[in-house]
Amino acid sequence: MTTKTLLACIVALAITATGLEMSRAQQPAAPAAKATPLMKAPFTADPNKEVVMLRVEWPANVSTPWHTHPGDEYATVLEGSLITQVEGAEPKTITAGQSYHQPTGIVHMARTGNQPAVTINVFVVDKDKPMMQPRAAK
Repeated sequence: MTTKTLLACIVALAITATGLEMSRAQQPAAPAAKATPLMKAPFTADPNKEVVMLRVEWPANVSTPWHTHPGDEYATVLEGSLITQVEGAEPKTITAGQSYHQPTGIVHMARTGNQPAVTINVFVVDKDKPMMQPRAAK
């Protein structure tokens, strides 16, 4: 996966805006999250996997769609806070200095509140698969 493709996948995760109850035509364009690749390397324990590390700058009031990853996600909030939620569970607020883990294949989402956030995200994922899969329609 190229850096450009990786960035596109991560930005797709982070730019679905939440906000006022307006029609889509009236809704302002979603602010773009800035995902900066920090590292991509083979995962020594499994040649079919790779490690991807990103710094993500989340604008205020954005949400990812419900989705899964083809591997585990580990993240630490550096600034602000992020609200994470696993499908069927209550949301959890992760504040600066705290970390979270999303296991392989777990349907989840993340969002910011009225303040921006910065995270470091590390993925141990299957090679040559999209970093994110939207939740299948119910």
